[in-house]
Amino acid sequence: KAKYLRSCKDALWKRWSSEYLTALRERHRCDRDGKSSNLGVGDVVIVRSDERNRAKWPLGIVEKLFPGKDGVARAVKLRAELSCDKRPATPETLNPEAPPFRPKRDAAVAGDLRNKDILRNEQEH
Repeated sequence: KAKYLRSCKDALWKRWSSEYLTALRERHRCDRDGKSSNLGVGDVVIVRSDERNRAKWPLGIVEKLFPGKDGVARAVKLRAELSCDKRPATPETLNPEAPPFRPKRDAAVAGDLRNKDILRNEQEH
């Protein structure tokens, strides 16, 4: 059963990485006219890395756009899994299927922390 589940997982990963990422890359190439005006704050992007396997490229969230004199975004500030970088706008690929990122409100963050404290106190007693 474990071998079957592993083979199903591998087949799903192979199909997703070959079909979805290839279609995403092709769509981005068709839409691109040399400008990165389609990027917006909160967009989820695939960040180009040195990894040859594109399926392993990290995802990032656009936090800020840095427009040039012509008003087109020339650089972006990205929040990735382990870092927050300012990069040129060209190495990123827009992920059209991802909903825009909305950070939690301060009240929601405070509520989550309060709930975790309550749970931790209950577990101690």
